[in-house]
Amino acid sequence: MLGRQVDVIETSRGCTFDCSFCSIIEMRGRNFETFSFARVIADIQDAYDHGARSIFIVDDNITLNVKRFEALCRAIIDARLNKIDYSVQAMTSAIANQGEHLASLMHEAGFRYVFLGIENVVDRDLEFLRAKSKNTRRVNGRGAGNAAIKAIEYIHRNKMYVIGGLIVGNPGDTRESIQTNLRFAERYIDWPYIQHPTPYPRTPMTKVLLNVWSILSFNFRGTSWRSLLGLEEEYAVFERYRAIRQAERSYL
Repeated sequence: MLGRQVDVIETSRGCTFDCSFCSIIEMRGRNFETFSFARVIADIQDAYDHGARSIFIVDDNITLNVKRFEALCRAIIDARLNKIDYSVQAMTSAIANQGEHLASLMHEAGFRYVFLGIENVVDRDLEFLRAKSKNTRRVNGRGAGNAAIKAIEYIHRNKMYVIGGLIVGNPGDTRESIQTNLRFAERYIDWPYIQHPTPYPRTPMTKVLLNVWSILSFNFRGTSWRSLLGLEEEYAVFERYRAIRQAERSYL
């Protein structure tokens, strides 16, 4: 990873949110299972002993319990394993609401890259994705707008980089709303990670039947009945898709 040998570890599994696009709750239920810090530190030490100098913590939602995450940072520091570069996935609301002390502690522990599940900066898209609650900043217990900018501010202030996850191409998206997200990414995010909504089997998104056809038709543009039946080459599908995208770009 960026020139350093990388490994992965896990400190917890599961998430209690129910974002419409996420497969985690279908695989694990709406649960949050944590592992002991003794096990986690042993895993990090083992990875380091085998040459890893960068570690991606693959927890589904490590910031679900911010106090525990803070304690993990301190355990890493106490074990003198903060010379490793850590990457982690995080909720924007957790960083925005607790970042005053959490972000500096993360940096001290060796965290350098934070994947933020921003999802979308347009409220109606967050509602479709069922991700509004985990992306809302709170002041005195009340909602105070989208948490992304405040979270990014804390991360950058503490010399960490933002990998920003955005989902565009939702059924209600317009060219303007997509451009709003792209402009946001250009201005605030170090490494944008842009996806379109994908209805994985049995996720809440697949239950929104009114949206299924529009999502599938977007994801499989260029596909024909002949290609579905294996009667034409994949290259032909790609050529049709490329023509569609070229037409769209020329329109913009």
